[in-house]
Amino acid sequence: PGGRNSGNSRNGSYEKTVIGEQGEMPVKIPRDRQGTFEPVLVPKGVTRFSGFDDTIISLYARGLTTRDIQSHLQG
Repeated sequence: PGGRNSGNSRNGSYEKTVIGEQGEMPVKIPRDRQGTFEPVLVPKGVTRFSGFDDTIISLYARGLTTRDIQSHLQG
């Protein structure tokens, strides 16, 4: 596990472009010092991202606010 005094703190982020249903979208991916962080929403090596728009619309239709949706996606 990362965090304070673990030797594996956050080390900025990198940007990659994913291709979704609405076109290309830049995404910032966090990274850690040891390189062990595994992104869940857009896994390493994945550039095509389908179904995301439908998920957001579904959450919004269920009454979640944009802040709730953001919190849900961040885990």
